Amino acid sequence: MSIKTPSKIKRVTHRLMQGPLDFIKAQQEVNDRVLHTTVSTLQNEWKIDVYRKRIKRPGYQGIPTACCEYQILPGQFENARKAMERMR
Repeated sequence: MSIKTPSKIKRVTHRLMQGPLDFIKAQQEVNDRVLHTTVSTLQNEWKIDVYRKRIKRPGYQGIPTACCEYQILPGQFENARKAMERMR
């Protein structure tokens, strides 16, 4: 019996419940290169509210670049857990 790797949407949902995630961490930790699209899917298709915060991260040659940091706040945990049960 083989163990299936959780889908990207499920990995990202779980990770967003653990704390803030930006596009760089998303690539490194959950192999998501389009975090903004994944967050949009969570909100529009799975009806999970995702908190957004504008931040600046060091970019090319250390020059700050603006991006969003996303997180599922505790008030949405139950909703997120129920959605994760239906995700692959």
